[in-house]
Amino acid sequence: MSDLKSLTRRELYDLLWKKPVDTLAKEFGISGRGLGKLCERYSIPVPPRGYWERKAARQKPVKAPLLEIEGRHQADVAIRIFRTPLPTEEERGRPDYFRYWHQQSKEIGDVKVPERLMKPHPIVARWLTEDVEERKRTRQGGWGSHNSLKPPRETPLGNRRLRIFDAMFKWL
Repeated sequence: MSDLKSLTRRELYDLLWKKPVDTLAKEFGISGRGLGKLCERYSIPVPPRGYWERKAARQKPVKAPLLEIEGRHQADVAIRIFRTPLPTEEERGRPDYFRYWHQQSKEIGDVKVPERLMKPHPIVARWLTEDVEERKRTRQGGWGSHNSLKPPRETPLGNRRLRIFDAMFKWL
């Protein structure tokens, strides 16, 4: 469930300069970026980066003034406040990347990549054949097509890429 809260530009401006944007956004149940966009829409200045650190260090950071603007920006700012806070990543059920990667690597095991390409997988063999044909066309005066999806083979990295693809295709 959510409630609609109406604030004047001045009230929101005062709140923004009392608390960090992320803290205030959590109270409203919206993201920090969502609150930032709302402030942009209503031309409300927000504290710059480092403002709260300077204030904590007992410096006197500059506070941008709220300019009075005629027209649509003069209206109240409507914020939909969600009663329940935004869920954390754990609550959303996103798997931990490293745990997921570790689990997958256990299931897959080691994939051996050979030092030399011997008896390539049919897909890799087709890439090599296309590469040879493309080089022939290029030598005959045409520019050839370099927009294919096959990995380049001219460099040691390109050769390594082909060996890795070959090992992966054979493993599958």
